[in-house]
Amino acid sequence: MPLDLFTTREIASAFWLAALAAIVVAVPRLRPLVGGVARALLILLQPWVALLLGLFFGWLAFAIWIASHVPLWNSRLLVEAVLWAAVQGFALLASIGEMGEPGFFRRQLGRVVGITAFLLFYLHIITFPLVVEIALQPLSALLGVMALAARRTENETWTSRLLAAFGFLLIVATAANLATNFGQIDWARVGFSWLLPLWLTVMAIPAVYLLNVIDQYRVLFRLADMDARPRGWRARIRARLALLLGYGVNARELAVVRRYLGTIGRVAIAPNLSAALAEIADLRAMRRAETDAERQRVEDLKTYSGVKGTDEEGRQLDRREFEETTGALNTLAVRQMGWYRNRGGRYRREVLELMGHHHALERLPAHHGIKMRVRRDGQAWYAWRRTPSGWVFAIGAHGPPPAQSHYDGPTLPKGYPGEWPGWKDVPGANWL
Repeated sequence: MPLDLFTTREIASAFWLAALAAIVVAVPRLRPLVGGVARALLILLQPWVALLLGLFFGWLAFAIWIASHVPLWNSRLLVEAVLWAAVQGFALLASIGEMGEPGFFRRQLGRVVGITAFLLFYLHIITFPLVVEIALQPLSALLGVMALAARRTENETWTSRLLAAFGFLLIVATAANLATNFGQIDWARVGFSWLLPLWLTVMAIPAVYLLNVIDQYRVLFRLADMDARPRGWRARIRARLALLLGYGVNARELAVVRRYLGTIGRVAIAPNLSAALAEIADLRAMRRAETDAERQRVEDLKTYSGVKGTDEEGRQLDRREFEETTGALNTLAVRQMGWYRNRGGRYRREVLELMGHHHALERLPAHHGIKMRVRRDGQAWYAWRRTPSGWVFAIGAHGPPPAQSHYDGPTLPKGYPGEWPGWKDVPGANWL
């Protein structure tokens, strides 16, 4: 392949990959990483995974072959197409488990037509000299790692500003480079290059969807077989046929039904096809009811935002971030119990900080606003958070686990559990 097919940025990337590989091999302490990479490759070589990869990349190769026979193609795009397949295409296939989530297609297309995608394309229209590219890549990687490490910490603001400043400088430098070399740029190739990720994504998504459906049925059939196998081959065929007729190619519902092992078991042991389909219909009806309830909850959050008062059960009408707050506080309480039992029989101040990237905090704002106090002797603690409506939730303990107390009200708790009467052993209605 001619070297001029590669940009200086791609050559610099290859240089740093080779340098990184050489460092890993040369430094004894890093050599175990080679074993980790080898194990990851062995996973990719498992028959089913290898089949999925083969079908997916075979389809992409066919799509690229078709594109090479239409006017919107330039032979210099071959490297970009292969790199897209190896990076974005592989990432798209790796997201196969997200196929059933709402908005999946919109998110994938947004990644190739959004502002971020345009900026990345703009920065790749023209590259810098090789020496500059070799120097820039480790710097940009370092800044990216720093930004990730600083998430949800007090350093997040200045690292984000530093990364933004670096990005702004790249934008300005690229503009200057474009102005200097404007007449030497193959603008037809630039246009084709801009369209490349879009049409490759459009071509890849149906393939990923189909492979997702096939993979979902593979798992469902295996689960159903565990109950149907003792009843003979007819029961296995009946269960598989019922699943196929009941769900078709609905990736969203296929992803959900895997969590309901009881329903899959009842489908597998159903005496006939009608009974098996009835079990599936019941589950789908229950799921619709749950979806409607969640939709109503979201609508209520909007309707009662800023509204004072309580409902007939004594719960606050404005319940913004109630569920997220109580979930985070309950998780914090569980971790405090674990630390007490395993770290010297005392509650610890650092538990909240160590929760930094815990999934229980992901539904809260980046600066979650949870505060915590631990008594000097380590035998009592409590944490609290004020929600957008001003309502306060708190959780804590006085004495060893499983002691636990709850509080919610318009003001902050005025003392530790066991030292102030506002605490309750049973969560109030607003916790539920």
